[in-house]
Amino acid sequence: MGKANTCSIIKKRVLHIAKWYPNETDVQNGIFIKKHILSVADKTQSSVLFFKELTNLEVSYRIEKTIANINEFIVYHQEFATIHSYRFKKKILKDVLSEIGQPDIIHLHVLSADQLIFARYALKIKIPFFISEHWSGYVTKGFKNLPRVKQIVYKRIAKRAKAIFPVSKFLENGMQTSGLKGNYHVIPNIVDLPQLSSLKNKEFTFIVVADIVDSIKNISGIVRAFQKIKKEHLKIRLSIVGDGPDYKEIESLVNEQPNGIKLLGRLPNHEALIEISKAHCLIVNSNIETFSVVLIEARGQGLQAIATDCGGPSEYADDSTSIIPIKDHLQLVNKMIGAIGKTGVSKRNIHEFFGESVGLELQKFYKK
Repeated sequence: MGKANTCSIIKKRVLHIAKWYPNETDVQNGIFIKKHILSVADKTQSSVLFFKELTNLEVSYRIEKTIANINEFIVYHQEFATIHSYRFKKKILKDVLSEIGQPDIIHLHVLSADQLIFARYALKIKIPFFISEHWSGYVTKGFKNLPRVKQIVYKRIAKRAKAIFPVSKFLENGMQTSGLKGNYHVIPNIVDLPQLSSLKNKEFTFIVVADIVDSIKNISGIVRAFQKIKKEHLKIRLSIVGDGPDYKEIESLVNEQPNGIKLLGRLPNHEALIEISKAHCLIVNSNIETFSVVLIEARGQGLQAIATDCGGPSEYADDSTSIIPIKDHLQLVNKMIGAIGKTGVSKRNIHEFFGESVGLELQKFYKK
């Protein structure tokens, strides 16, 4: 009898530094970052370090640890001056490394100036570090409004990274235009799409799934367009899934002519997917988007869509999506009228956005 192969593949240790991450104050915060980390968890020894400032914390800091398929170190802390914050994070990094060992890779998720310590550590011990980017500030005025010294830090970190992974070419162009030079490779957000068997609503249903931040998402424009066409098209509905700082304003607008409009509030992802599956047409009326997870979710469930030419949606749209100019109310109204009654759009293949596909793409860079 031959000897059993007792050799095991040694997994690389990856330390992920997340700017946003689910935590006790917001379980949805940075969920897209966690999905990226989970996509490589089975092929690596992955740990994530996340810092969250809490103003009412009674102690200077506390750490919540979860040791599972990814080791989570969530650090809740009081506000620190910049110099003390740097020293504090250096101490926490040392403590975390004493538990997980020296990493082979550091992966920064959403670049910020206070991640300089982790980039410096990677360079000091001569290991590669990567950057995944989601922030829309490079395509708005966010980056330009940062203090000059922070802009310089961002650029220096980007230049030394082994690779930078923006979620869209649109975001990459914004980063390059902002002066962040580096080795770019687009890796999209992950879209989870379970098998759903929900029946379509009897009435033709438009749906919006978004944070209620009207300056960005322009939900009020959708409500006004729907209220206008509802006068002549009685058998239509509008479902709005989401919450946010402008929820009350949108609620007041809806109440001016509420017939056919449902404000569903923020729903867990699975429940939001059920609402999408029951609808007929998705509307993305944003002024800016670096990606659009909900557009991919709608594609995968066979919905037609109307989306503004605001960045990510244009890049990932297919022939089931009508692209219209930003803040063009007449075009929105006309496309909504044109969509009514159209059904039977086939479900599209969105395998490239599944966690398995994205994880394999990240692994290619980890192995280089």
